[in-house]
Amino acid sequence: MAVEVDFQTAIYATLIGDTPLMAMVQAVYSKKPQDNDAGSNAAFPYITMRFFYSENDTKSENGHNCLLRLHTWSRTGSDKETKQIQGLLYNLLHKNEPSVTGHTVISLVRESSDVADDDGTTHGVCDYRALIQVN
Repeated sequence: MAVEVDFQTAIYATLIGDTPLMAMVQAVYSKKPQDNDAGSNAAFPYITMRFFYSENDTKSENGHNCLLRLHTWSRTGSDKETKQIQGLLYNLLHKNEPSVTGHTVISLVRESSDVADDDGTTHGVCDYRALIQVN
C-alpha cells in the first residue's frame, strides 16, 4: 500500500492501543466531527489527525517527509486536560519509530506544541515530523 495509508494506520494503532491515552480521550478521528455529521454528538475530549507528505528521496533511496498534526479537543474550561493529553502523545510518539508495512521510520520527533481557547473549546495542536524510507 501507499505510505499515506500505512503510516496513518500505524499511528492510529499506536494511539488507540495505549491504555492511559484511551482512558483520557473518548476517540481518535481522522478528521474533526462536524455538527451535521453522524459524529455530531462526539464526546469530548478527543483527538484528530492530519498528515502532510512530501517526497524526501536521495540518489539511492526513496523516502517521504511527513508532518503529522495531532489536534486535541477539550471542553473542561481549562487547558490542563489538553496539555495532559499532549504529554501522553509525546510519550507515545517522540523518538518512537512505529512499524510501518513496507517502510522504515527513520525518525519521529515533536516539532511544536500549542494550546488555545476558542468559545469554550480548548484546542491543542502538536506537530510531529517523520522521515520515512521505502523498503
